Amino acid sequence: MSQIKIYDQLYNACINLRGNLEPQRFRNYVLSLLFLKYVSIRHNGSNESWNITIPKGGSFDDIVSMKYRENIGEGINVVLRRFAESNNLNGIIDIADFNSAELDKDKESIDRISCLVEIFQNLEENIFNEQNHSEYSFLKLYDYLIHKFAYDSTINKEAFYTPNEISIIMARVIGVDSVKDFNKTLYDPACRSGSLLTCAADHAQCNLFIYGQEKNVFSACLARMRLFLHHKKNIEIACGKSALSSPQFKNSNHPNLIKTFDFVVTHLSFMDKSWISDIQVPDPYGRYSNDILKKFPEKKRGHALDIAYIKLFEPNR
Repeated sequence: MSQIKIYDQLYNACINLRGNLEPQRFRNYVLSLLFLKYVSIRHNGSNESWNITIPKGGSFDDIVSMKYRENIGEGINVVLRRFAESNNLNGIIDIADFNSAELDKDKESIDRISCLVEIFQNLEENIFNEQNHSEYSFLKLYDYLIHKFAYDSTINKEAFYTPNEISIIMARVIGVDSVKDFNKTLYDPACRSGSLLTCAADHAQCNLFIYGQEKNVFSACLARMRLFLHHKKNIEIACGKSALSSPQFKNSNHPNLIKTFDFVVTHLSFMDKSWISDIQVPDPYGRYSNDILKKFPEKKRGHALDIAYIKLFEPNR
């Protein structure tokens, strides 16, 4: 069976268990379990040096042992928290609350969570084994699931995911593939789940200083997780606020000015007009003025974003 068919079967099995949960919410539970399943397999089945610790009571096997127990939700939270604390992944791997009221506490919900655990427990080993390039296969599955959850969502799809084809084109257009200087910076002011930011970083020939901002907390956590899985270092992802109304990265010498970067990528959805409410006039950081905004018809007010993002580039770019 091809890997895509395996991925399809996995996704369909998961989605059948989500009940009334919106796909984007259910996604967080699925990806947390998948992440821990993968690192547990890799940690136990390889002698390679990998900077991951599986603490006592913090493995996927510990989650399996809780199946069909009344306190399974609380127990999964404890396992994920132990793993997160041992690997400095707090607020990343443990973003999903398996004891949340949205999952309920009745027997049907306990069975649903247990069945979800069983899906990953029984996941075909050929996705993860060393002969099949386990890391590549896992990342492909991870990206596939994010893509599927985004496109099955009733929420604006582009608000969470940038298609890989678009990410590759943008990474090449900005020329990040020619970077050999470790001091260069890369930034996405609306990084969502991190697909575009990660793709751009992957195209560089060395590790960059990576920055991102995302006002959706769950998407920001997924971006951190994705960058971690791609072995990126020097990462800062700010979340909870819009980069337009409240940019979190400031000039270290002039706090009233925004920080500038060597490379900037972003893929804002102009179908979603909510970003317009983030524009402040006059802009306290000097990115645009009311006079500039008046030059654009209301339907083309998005060009103000272009002006704001040009201001993010280093002056010599």
